[in-house]
Amino acid sequence: MDTIGDRKVYWVNVRVPTKRWQNDVNDMLAKMAKKYDNMTLIDWYDYSKDHDEWFYDDQVHPNPEGMIHYAHFVSQALLGGKSSSSELTKDSEVTDEATNQDSEDLTNGATSSSMANTSEDLDTAQ
Repeated sequence: MDTIGDRKVYWVNVRVPTKRWQNDVNDMLAKMAKKYDNMTLIDWYDYSKDHDEWFYDDQVHPNPEGMIHYAHFVSQALLGGKSSSSELTKDSEVTDEATNQDSEDLTNGATSSSMANTSEDLDTAQ
């Protein structure tokens, strides 16, 4: 962190219930976030812990539905400043509606309109 200086740093913690080190890593990241004002912890563990349906059988790697939730959660933390489930409501209507549509599109093999719009916006911004 000394090398980084005052630049803003974001860390996503882990959800690896099959590994003993999961809690040690998450505890260390939480302590660092309290110690360094320029560090934001994105609490994926807390946000996803009650959603086994978001993961493949290994309970570590997100399935297509879980990938959508992960992307929404991390992007909200990066763009909206919300990095924990207490700040970002798990059951918000907007997130659920977008996630359901994106999951349906992904399942059907189609590109979602929100993904297409994002790509166009990025091309225009450059």
